[in-house]
Amino acid sequence: MINMDVEEMEREIVKLRKMAMDFESLAASYKYKYFEASRALQQAQIALDGYEAENRMLKREIEDLKRKLRLYKERCGELPEE
Repeated sequence: MINMDVEEMEREIVKLRKMAMDFESLAASYKYKYFEASRALQQAQIALDGYEAENRMLKREIEDLKRKLRLYKERCGELPEE
């Protein structure tokens, strides 16, 4: 068993309380960083969803233009040279 006098115990308690406060501060810091990272990830996902929707729209537009060009070529022949 460890023999400590009251003064040594009080010093040890102060050290342990300081360590506990340091851990709480560190945990709060990591919690904040996690929250910020989660927000950034969510914003990136929203932007990605927007880009994907725009990409789908552009692909549909390209397919529509290809279809119109094909129809034009069927009706009028090749496009005139400029």
